[in-house]
Amino acid sequence: MVARYMSPYQRTLELKVIVREPTIDDLKAAYQRCIADKKKLPFEKALETPAFALAIKNAARAAIIRSGGK
Repeated sequence: MVARYMSPYQRTLELKVIVREPTIDDLKAAYQRCIADKKKLPFEKALETPAFALAIKNAARAAIIRSGGK
């Protein structure tokens, strides 16, 4: 187990990343990755459908977090 060998001080450290809201460009990049059939589901329609919008926004936020919140 890794937890056994951790310093007690390391468990209390908290990493705070300020994540900005995804821009249209971020959402379009996430749309390109998430949606397989782009002809049947255009970008605007995907953002209007709650299930697809949630997946696209989560993918965009994940990309923002991977880049350090910028």
